[in-house]
Amino acid sequence: LTLPFLSIVSSWYEEVPELDQVTSNKNFTDSLTIGEQIFQVEVGHNHVCAIVSVSSSEYPSHEEDVYCWGSNYEGQLGDGGQSGDNSITPVRVELPTRDGSEITEISSGMDHTCALLDGSYMWCWGGNQYGELGDGTTNSSNEPILVDLNTAESPMIHSISTGGDYTCAINGDDIAFCWGRNDDGQLGVGNENDQTTPDNVDFNWTIDIAAGESNPDGYSANGIYTGTEHTCMIVSNSTITNDLYCWGNGQSGALGQGTNDSSNHPVRVQRSIMDEAWQEVTIGATHTCGWYLGAYHHLYCWGWNYDWQFGDGGTLGGTNVPTEMVYVEDLFSDDGINYYGPFLLPIGNGNACLGTYNVVDLFCWGHNNAGQLGSNFTESQSNVPVEVNIDNGENVNYLQDISIGYGTICVIVDQVSGNELYCWGLNDAGELGYTNEDSQDQYSNTSVLIDFSSSNTENGITDTAVAITAGEYHTCAILDDGSVSCWGRNTYGRLGDGTTTDRNIPTQTSSLGT
Repeated sequence: LTLPFLSIVSSWYEEVPELDQVTSNKNFTDSLTIGEQIFQVEVGHNHVCAIVSVSSSEYPSHEEDVYCWGSNYEGQLGDGGQSGDNSITPVRVELPTRDGSEITEISSGMDHTCALLDGSYMWCWGGNQYGELGDGTTNSSNEPILVDLNTAESPMIHSISTGGDYTCAINGDDIAFCWGRNDDGQLGVGNENDQTTPDNVDFNWTIDIAAGESNPDGYSANGIYTGTEHTCMIVSNSTITNDLYCWGNGQSGALGQGTNDSSNHPVRVQRSIMDEAWQEVTIGATHTCGWYLGAYHHLYCWGWNYDWQFGDGGTLGGTNVPTEMVYVEDLFSDDGINYYGPFLLPIGNGNACLGTYNVVDLFCWGHNNAGQLGSNFTESQSNVPVEVNIDNGENVNYLQDISIGYGTICVIVDQVSGNELYCWGLNDAGELGYTNEDSQDQYSNTSVLIDFSSSNTENGITDTAVAITAGEYHTCAILDDGSVSCWGRNTYGRLGDGTTTDRNIPTQTSSLGT
């Protein structure tokens, strides 16, 4: 089964509270006998949400719905239930009557989630301590709230991105708005005050009058990328094309402006070659990486490098200007292919990996305290990319998806016999998905094949993974029949299997997608 759109995203944060004493109060054992396909999964701090295609007599006018499960202490499930009334199986988010409108995107922050309908209207629910729901209050909501950009020019929204405790959106005129937590200036609105309603990202353009430059007439946002304390956006206007600006906490150098200053308005990321355009950005907690395109793709990183996140062979420390990964161009040279991507560049907790859809080659670097670099690599870390060997004796065609969790890395590869999922690294809570009961509380420095036969098998054929996310201590995959399987830590019922029992093998999430 080929799914029309697949996306699965993981979010996790430092200073995670202890969850062992938390129990779940809801158990909707018959809540989901409705789904056909899962189109997108978002993982927040302790809750999970998914876009589900619906074939239900109860909701005949809806082609998709959003379902959430896990923690509900801030109303993260959006079902109108009592705060703290957690759910160990998926529950339907109470979005308004939609008259057939399509849910095109969801995005989850730490304790809140937003949904975009028909690429126009945005609804948010959950935690609102800093105003991240954008309704003018700091009251959490267990039901979706319509976000009003309060602009007469183009109130429609076509892109959304949630940070840890804040939210950003791009409207129909390609103008960016942000709201919520702003103690580090991560909203880019010219101050450090929390904003409870959407506010324009405020550009304080730096121009060279002597060179004949003039203030540009507005801008067009091509993509906005939110982290926990800093934000980046690719913009164009009358004087620049696909340039990159960042704002927020710059103490690590993550803004790439040449200083370690923070900024409450966008500052231009330095680059050495002026005729090249930024294509994509990935944001870590204290560093940033991005591609820009000229004759070849160039990967640059900047910010803290205390875990060798850059993989450039340099020393510990950091930089406040983009540093090219000088080894990247050589990584794929032995395959006789052109180095054009597209690329996969997930960033984790002290690790990063690089792959391309063209070939199966995968390289990782950074910490290796739990075997994150794979391939029986025994050093405690590496400041250069280490090739990960993924091979079970079959011909491997190419990479399909990759995700990095707190210390776990998982990758889907296309092989002659079909897709296969491999994981390696940390396994404190069973997040590797071993079938061996004795394997929990260990780690693996070699790739382990994940077996889905215990999760869902039909007509003797075991389903395979088509999308993957590795969370903090749990992992979820979308399977080729449209269902979801999860494994690992299950406090708050985050695995959605109707229990709060940790699982070290893939376990079907209620009846989502079946």
